[in-house]
Amino acid sequence: MHRKKITAIRTDTIEQWTFRRPIGLWENTDCDMCGGPSEWLTLACASQSTGLSTAAVCALAESGGFHAIQTCEGHLLVCKTSLASNTKLQEGEKQ
Repeated sequence: MHRKKITAIRTDTIEQWTFRRPIGLWENTDCDMCGGPSEWLTLACASQSTGLSTAAVCALAESGGFHAIQTCEGHLLVCKTSLASNTKLQEGEKQ
């Protein structure tokens, strides 16, 4: 009689969870130009909320239309307070 050879393979798995911030929203930190706490928006979120292209938002940030900072990774963050206070500028750019 032949014996069957049985090989048991056991594997263990590790689950890794990554929690991220909501897309486009950064924590409240002080805006040096506004002089108070402000939320910071990513370039894509600022573009979506204003209806302007990302290039237009970059140009306005460089010209001082919005308060903006650059992260150490090179991403542009726009101050939500200054974005909301410049609605006349935004409306003029859309037209």
